[in-house]
Amino acid sequence: MPKFVRDTLLEKLWKRVAVNPEANACWLWTGSTDGHGYGQIASEIQFGSPVKTHRASWELAYGEPIPPGMFVCHKCDTPACVRPSHLFVGTAADNMNDCSKKGRVRKKLTAADACEIRGASGTHRDIATRFSVTKSTVTSIKAGRIWKYAEAMVAASALEWPRLSEHNRRKRDRPEG
Repeated sequence: MPKFVRDTLLEKLWKRVAVNPEANACWLWTGSTDGHGYGQIASEIQFGSPVKTHRASWELAYGEPIPPGMFVCHKCDTPACVRPSHLFVGTAADNMNDCSKKGRVRKKLTAADACEIRGASGTHRDIATRFSVTKSTVTSIKAGRIWKYAEAMVAASALEWPRLSEHNRRKRDRPEG
């Protein structure tokens, strides 16, 4: 990374970081974030696409680019944290293993879940926490961008399952022969 770009990015980054002086506390990004809570900042290197602040922090702290295809993961599980000692580089598998060890595996939604989310009250973040999904998933469901036909799927399921259950019961109770 050229020195002038490094200095500019470093200045931009530090303007919006709240450094907690306590030992091992997170340093939180207070600027713009994406739908998942990760900080983002404009960069002279990637015109048009913002750089994730935790990735910029890692590169600035360690002075080398993140290898292609690698992730910068959080030991602290705080998306807005940019403290270099809380970050590590790993593969997608490393990231998923870390999530799994910490019990942060996201849930696969059902049509019934989508219907419940659509009708739920409260902040999108609170609803997301309740269903173990992201805030952007809740927003997309409520806006009708995803799970558009959830109600129809639930209704069809209610109509089909009793008939299938009856069919299976008759099949099970039929004498062999």
